[in-house]
Amino acid sequence: MQDGLANKTANFSLKTLRNVFNAARRQGLILTNPAEAVETLPDNSTERGVFTLDELRELLQEATEEWRGVILLGYSAGLRLGDAARLRWSEVELAERVPVLRFYPQKTSGSGRKRRPLEIPILPDLEKYLQQLPVRSRNPEAPLFPGLVRKKVGGRTGLSNTFTRLIAASGINNPVLSKGKGAKGRAVYRLSFHSLRHTFISTMANVGISKEMRMKLAGHTSAAHDRYTHLEIQTLRGALKSFPSLAPEN
Repeated sequence: MQDGLANKTANFSLKTLRNVFNAARRQGLILTNPAEAVETLPDNSTERGVFTLDELRELLQEATEEWRGVILLGYSAGLRLGDAARLRWSEVELAERVPVLRFYPQKTSGSGRKRRPLEIPILPDLEKYLQQLPVRSRNPEAPLFPGLVRKKVGGRTGLSNTFTRLIAASGINNPVLSKGKGAKGRAVYRLSFHSLRHTFISTMANVGISKEMRMKLAGHTSAAHDRYTHLEIQTLRGALKSFPSLAPEN
């Protein structure tokens, strides 16, 4: 695509249009669905990389205080960039027997009564960081990262590009895998903030955490999966006991 977006983005938009036209057809507003004649595009997604532990440690050394927290949220909790930057103190439970993040991801399914918060146990590296993070307001709805919360994720000066520049400043090899065409074409790098989420899920698999638990922690579970599976947060925390720490090695 000329704007640099992956084909799956266009396919998702096509699927949305088909659903809209199907609803109109069921209501008798139109006779046919014009979007059904449009073929989906082949998948041209680029395989992203994952961070090594050494690369993550280099990132943490280069990052500011707030960015260190956002990186830890991506690596050890799998949060997307927007969710991490906008996290509030009311969504952080450090006083519970098992410290936990409890929040509603921006990219989630369900609404109203069916909408459930995602619960992720806070691992030791992140717990230590949060305990030392200055609390600048007594308002429980205050953001953890006041310097980042108002910034957009996209755009030239947005959080995503800021993170890409942080990778470069850390001296991490991050080649461009593909470059979109046209003025709005965007470069796709081997590593991005979303790579932290890939690293989180891959690391869980590497330390032997079951697919069921990985889905639960990444927020990939379906409504049916939640209905028939009951996993205590303490069980999830215990399953992550082998998750690698980013503390400097002695």
